[in-house]
Amino acid sequence: MPSDKKSPDKGKVAPMLPQPQAAPQPKQIVISLPSMADFGPQFHFKLAILAFAILLFTFSLFLFARSNFATSDIFDYSRIEFNAGKLYSLYFLLFLVLFSLSMALLTAYGLGLPKLQAAIPAVVLVIVAAIESLFFGPYGAAFIGFALTLGAAAFFASFAKELTPSAAWNITSKALTVLVVLSFLFTYMHVEANKERYFNTLILGVVNQAPELLASAAPAGAQQAVIFCADLIDSAQIKKDQVQTIFTKDDFAASMDANGGAVYTALPAVSRQAIVDSAYTYSIDKSIEVASKLQKDFAKVIRGIDASKQISSANVTQFLTPKILTKQLQAVPQTRLLYNYLGLMAALTVAGVLSIVNLFVHVLATILAWALVKFVL
Repeated sequence: MPSDKKSPDKGKVAPMLPQPQAAPQPKQIVISLPSMADFGPQFHFKLAILAFAILLFTFSLFLFARSNFATSDIFDYSRIEFNAGKLYSLYFLLFLVLFSLSMALLTAYGLGLPKLQAAIPAVVLVIVAAIESLFFGPYGAAFIGFALTLGAAAFFASFAKELTPSAAWNITSKALTVLVVLSFLFTYMHVEANKERYFNTLILGVVNQAPELLASAAPAGAQQAVIFCADLIDSAQIKKDQVQTIFTKDDFAASMDANGGAVYTALPAVSRQAIVDSAYTYSIDKSIEVASKLQKDFAKVIRGIDASKQISSANVTQFLTPKILTKQLQAVPQTRLLYNYLGLMAALTVAGVLSIVNLFVHVLATILAWALVKFVL
């Protein structure tokens, strides 16, 4: 007979045991680099332009190094004529032409490209400049400045929709402004780091040339000084009251009393006074007349002196040696002021000269860039 009691476990649901979960699969991050095909045929053609511009830029740096510019050229006063000639040397003129052509090509390269692609030449050209500076160490900063300038031309060109003459002028103008700013900064930092050496070069150049300059200028200067003195003597006026102040009537009367003799002293006082008054006036007038004549004769004698001949026969350099001039210059307060602002002076000089040279590059690069886009590309 079945029991009515229910089993204690009957009617209860057995608890579910947790099932083991599968380990999550690691996510894979795939980085795909753009291929040359992603840039399109236009960019492929622009790369050819870039390659040609890099080739020209590389050779232009070699020509600039052969121009033999140096920062010391600014301070070497004794070689200023020779240093200035470097600006129109064959090497430098060829550099300007190739640099202008490189700027024109990179302006054409950057036209119509996205900003990232237009910035590629700046990176590539800086690398080229750094490599070439290994062979021409002193020009490393200049090479980097030229590279950034051309890179700036390509980047600024990417903002233009079309290359009209005015657009080409504005692009090259902005790029060359970058060059002027960089040259100012690089020159200032370089001179400040070597201020003592360049200051000594400047002082030595001046003092070495000063004796020769003085020796050549002294004869003419001395002759002018002699003529000036003669003119002063000739134009001077001898006034009666000045003579009377020096030689008074009382002095004249005392002299007459001492030297007039017995006849003069026997005269009444009124008669003696009349003689003194008359003789004194005559003596003063005659003294002025004689002095004026002597003044004219003296001025004439001075004008006849050949001071230039006298100075030419003297050796000025034996008195004005570089050592003496250096000591004198160091005692001048303005010399210390020049030392303090030497870096700024050099930077402004370089920026000024470069602004003049840039005018040639500006015009040529603008014409070439417009012509390349208009008739070639």
